[in-house]
Amino acid sequence: MIIDKNDYEPSFAELLDSAEISIENKGIIDQPRQINLPKDDSIKDQVDLHEKTRDQALEMVKSFLRSCQQAGKSPVRIITGKGEGILQQAAWQYLSTNPDKIISRFKHPGIREGGSGAVDVWLKKNV
Repeated sequence: MIIDKNDYEPSFAELLDSAEISIENKGIIDQPRQINLPKDDSIKDQVDLHEKTRDQALEMVKSFLRSCQQAGKSPVRIITGKGEGILQQAAWQYLSTNPDKIISRFKHPGIREGGSGAVDVWLKKNV
């Protein structure tokens, strides 16, 4: 499928990512400045599953969550990417079943931190 750039309408997220703001100073408008929103500093660690197979990704998630829980790191982020949704679905299915009983809760982060292409996971304290 070929997309003509004249027919392409950017998504709201893309517009937000490229947003610029002008600051008025005593009636003079400065040059536009890029908006840099702060990242979520509460995330203690993350794993990136891009370019992994479903099986590789699941093994990485299991190992990552176990080691983070043992180290007392929570919350943590799993970056699945958006793509075809295979890694997203696999990660959410694994998190939903919680086989190791170490997951307290999980959710998508805000759009500026990955949105539906990532999952933030809160782990139970290691006892």
